Amino acid sequence: MSRQYSQSGFTMLEVMVALVIFAVSLIGVMGISTMSVYYNAMSRQVDIASMFGIELADTLKHLTPDGGTTFLHPAFNDSDPGNNNVLGVIDLTNEPPSNPPAEHSESEIGLISPIHEGIVYQRFWNVADVDQNNDGIIEVKQIAVIVRWRKSQESHYHYSVISFGLYRPPGI
Repeated sequence: MSRQYSQSGFTMLEVMVALVIFAVSLIGVMGISTMSVYYNAMSRQVDIASMFGIELADTLKHLTPDGGTTFLHPAFNDSDPGNNNVLGVIDLTNEPPSNPPAEHSESEIGLISPIHEGIVYQRFWNVADVDQNNDGIIEVKQIAVIVRWRKSQESHYHYSVISFGLYRPPGI
């Protein structure tokens, strides 16, 4: 009498095919997770830059002694009217590091560049005089706060721009 063995389980070929499929999918997941970590860190830097930009915007708003109706402080001078058309849509990707990207910098009002997690965030702002009624009276100062930063190993800057207006009520 001969015995018959019933074999159950997987063949070596099936196991190898399953391992190849698993390895290929694992490589894809690792690539996605690496990019996720990078974009998460970049998102954090943008959040921090936005926070520093908002802080500067608040500081600028408080430079007006009467809540924004007068623009006496030198920080509100529109020293370069030729750049008013680029407020809020500034393409600074190729800006040389030595050139400031705007008319004013934080040192003018006694601030220093904040540092967070070893990254220096530089803050600038640009001012545009707006004569809404075409009567020769500046009713609005449109201000774009620009924050730029880069990690030490990066060759290019990243930018965040916050734009707001300071309005002068009629008759003042």
